[in-house]
Amino acid sequence: VPNEKFFKVATTKANTSTNDQDDASGFPAIRTVVFRGFLDRDQTKVTFVTDKRSKKVGDLTANKKCEICWYFPTSREQFRLRGFANVITNESTDDVDMKDRSISWKKMRPGARGQFSWPEPGQPRLPEHEEAYDVDRLIEDEQEYENLWPKDNVLENFCLVTVDVNRIDHLELKGNKRYLYRRQQKNEENEEQENDWIVCEVCP
Repeated sequence: VPNEKFFKVATTKANTSTNDQDDASGFPAIRTVVFRGFLDRDQTKVTFVTDKRSKKVGDLTANKKCEICWYFPTSREQFRLRGFANVITNESTDDVDMKDRSISWKKMRPGARGQFSWPEPGQPRLPEHEEAYDVDRLIEDEQEYENLWPKDNVLENFCLVTVDVNRIDHLELKGNKRYLYRRQQKNEENEEQENDWIVCEVCP
């Protein structure tokens, strides 16, 4: 279902300025992103990708707390997933994270990879930028995309974001049901213990 490929991600600005007109004054920020699947090695983590130069990267670097809102129109269900984001850039030093980033890059269509070569998001659009956006119109063969943005050359602006979910608010509009799920953290003394979820039905 096309709608299920997208969800909203909410973050907060790092700066808490009292100037209401200040773009970085602690306002919440929300945007729609493409669901890129659950992390292969850890199915509790939701993933999406973004440009290293985008403002959401700065938001999540300063404050890892975020919330995902995911609505399924067919079943009329809403899921709000709260957790902590890990932004994996080309400067990340964790080998496991870098492997996850590489795997995510390879899963993307070549044309989608090319978006990370576009001009910086949010800057004024100028005539000299048009050539970058015209690539989608000019290239007809998928192999040409692959030659331009191959699987083995991860562009430096490409970021993988993983969200470690620890709370889920599930609303069923059809049946007027609502459930809260909270994940218990692993016991540090027993690393093999699985994360347990506690569920509570609440009024919608």
